[in-house]
Amino acid sequence: MDSTFKKYLKEFYDLQSWFLLNCECKIIPSHGFILFGNQSSKRIDLTISMLVHGNEPGGLYAVVEFLKYLKSQPQPFSKNLAIVFGHPIAAMQNKRFIQKDLNRAFGDHENITIEDQIAMSLERVLRNSNFVIDLHQTAQDSESDFFIFAFTSASAKWALNLSSTSYNIVHGKEFSKDGMTLDTYACLHGAIALTYEMGEIGYCENQIAKTKEILIKSTEASLDEYHSNHLIELKKFLSWSQILYADTNAKLKPGLKNFSTVSAGDIIAENDSGPIRANTDGYILFPKYGEATQTSSEICRLVSWASETGIAH
Repeated sequence: MDSTFKKYLKEFYDLQSWFLLNCECKIIPSHGFILFGNQSSKRIDLTISMLVHGNEPGGLYAVVEFLKYLKSQPQPFSKNLAIVFGHPIAAMQNKRFIQKDLNRAFGDHENITIEDQIAMSLERVLRNSNFVIDLHQTAQDSESDFFIFAFTSASAKWALNLSSTSYNIVHGKEFSKDGMTLDTYACLHGAIALTYEMGEIGYCENQIAKTKEILIKSTEASLDEYHSNHLIELKKFLSWSQILYADTNAKLKPGLKNFSTVSAGDIIAENDSGPIRANTDGYILFPKYGEATQTSSEICRLVSWASETGIAH
């Protein structure tokens, strides 16, 4: 843990203690707390999760600034809010995970790893949540922050309302053959759910400030607004048109980052059979190099506008 992470971690636990002493709260053992601003309801209005990947500290930084904002407000918070610290064990070691990727561990627990146990604990919160936003950072540099989520019209509308300057990437119920993500599990159990990728891993004041504003705006959401009938224009959303899998001995072209622009026919990787070309115009997503290719089934994705390619499943 570096000094910035230690500082913010202490601030988080200090803020948690303040809310526990001054508000109606309940501890989620090892994983945060629930603030009951609306004691007439048993549902959690909003769940915010961070550090589901332990080496992505930006979510912690933004949540601390958001909690400072809530603490400073003259009126008590009037909704039920869960703040979830996803993988504290991995975070303390600055590792993405310990035994397997926690963000591929939801809904299926045949092998009881540390991450399976954490997922089962968090699932109890997710099944009782109306809205869920899961904070992440990208391993490689990114031209933009972005939302990525299992498509429903309600989730799509929420993403558009939370930020007009972020890309939105949508997919079907299966994100990866490696397993189910937190936001997809929440979506399948009735929540309006998003993953928000803040930008590249690390400390960035602009990332933190924008994420704080998104979290503040998240608290304004109501089910009545998002479950009403509305049309969603797919031209505002991206979805993947191509996945390059690691089991083909493929290696990415050097220097690619999130939202690098490619044209149909461009060489984006090579394997034992020769060059691999982009199948359409679009953008690179989740490029992986070096050790990262050993812990994932894929080395990158190509995303294109969903109005042209449809929503990937």
